Amino acid sequence: MNLDKTAQRRLLLLIFGLSLLGIAARLAPGFHNRFINDDFCTAASARAQPFVQFFAREYIVWTGRFSYVFVTGLAALAGPRFAGFLPFLLTAAWYCALVWCVLPLLRQLRAEPAWLYAAALSGFFLAVLFHSLPVFFESVIWETGALNYTLPLIIFTIIAGLFLRAWLNKRKPPLLTILLLVFICGGFSEVFGFIQVILFAGLCAFLLLTKTQTANRQLRNGIFAAFITAALAYLVVYAAPGNAIRQAASSHPEPAPFARLPWLVLRATLVEFYSYLIHAHFWILPHFFLPFAFGFSWNAPTQMPEKTNQENPKKLFRAILWIGLSTFALAVVAAFPSAYIQWDAPVARSMILFFAFFIPAAGICSFLLGRIIAAARIKQLSPGQIGIQAKALRIFAVLLFAAGITASVITSTQTLPVQHAYAQAWDARDQELRALRAQGVVRGQAPALTNAYGSVDLTDNPKHWVNRCAAQYYGLESLEKNN
Repeated sequence: MNLDKTAQRRLLLLIFGLSLLGIAARLAPGFHNRFINDDFCTAASARAQPFVQFFAREYIVWTGRFSYVFVTGLAALAGPRFAGFLPFLLTAAWYCALVWCVLPLLRQLRAEPAWLYAAALSGFFLAVLFHSLPVFFESVIWETGALNYTLPLIIFTIIAGLFLRAWLNKRKPPLLTILLLVFICGGFSEVFGFIQVILFAGLCAFLLLTKTQTANRQLRNGIFAAFITAALAYLVVYAAPGNAIRQAASSHPEPAPFARLPWLVLRATLVEFYSYLIHAHFWILPHFFLPFAFGFSWNAPTQMPEKTNQENPKKLFRAILWIGLSTFALAVVAAFPSAYIQWDAPVARSMILFFAFFIPAAGICSFLLGRIIAAARIKQLSPGQIGIQAKALRIFAVLLFAAGITASVITSTQTLPVQHAYAQAWDARDQELRALRAQGVVRGQAPALTNAYGSVDLTDNPKHWVNRCAAQYYGLESLEKNN
């Protein structure tokens, strides 16, 4: 069942290359992204007043998401072309953080070469995630959405890596750095802030109930401190005066009553899983089969064939069960803030916050299932027959992955010219509106532009908030859509 080192490297390099190709294909049209919707509002407000005043005003009159307000304000001041570079910067940062985070764990599992496993695993995760999101544009490409939902996941990956290294190396975690990152991470959205609080609360409960000796006292103290910091950050978000104003402007001026909350949370939780099923489509297959094939070919952490017989299926089944239950609990946690505040499931663009945990959890379960099946098959078949089956599984899984990447590249080649034309039209309209303002015109007209992702940036109603934000951005009293 073992792959020789040369074949193993080639397989990992192939997965690594396909992953990067798929990620690049998904991101390429985003290079021509420009301001749209909330981007105009933030840029207009940030430019009209000192930054400190802008930050305080947003917190008081609109939202308690203090980290989100800070970073979106800075990004807006960087200009509309920065919106095209941002997805690449965030994705590159996340990929590097993922590789760095999982590397010590893979070394602990003796997955060699660890760096190549980390590179392939991180790339595969992002490729599956990016192709499974309900609205990829709003979660990853759109400046406001990417900073609100993708950036906290990057920061949390770094936090996880710091704790993981402290645990594996039995050393003191860099507490001040971690607490600062935890506090920042909690200020992006109510959904992720709540997820972070519950994750650290769950770790604290686990350490207290099991009294595990694998975590040193300094690590335990660090996790408890992180929980307190996460809760504090959430309180800062929750206590903001602007939340009441935003709630009053929504379709549900009052939070959901507690009598209806259990049903709303359950419905929202099921919507999260349903969203994956209907949007991942074909990608469910490589998401399952590639980890399953590696699990089937995996002979134990030491990668010694004789140890396959020592696999404990019951232990692996229990691991799958615990991962499944924990993931469902996390889905409930992710659903709760939206169910309480909006009476509904989380908005589609925020699904990345749950998918970022669900996709690796499902992949790990597939991997463990592969190990269970391999342990059962090796008792029935010869090593040669098992080796043939493992090779066939790997080839099938890689072909599925390659098929998904190929389809993504074809789609990108069709989308890229459309998005490029949109960017050119946006830049031309931008120059025209600036020229009108320079001439003293205060009531402007401009064509509405639709990007390659189907998002339109102006409406027929000049009093609509989108038009008003765009008008404010250009210093106009009103901006009307012309035909």
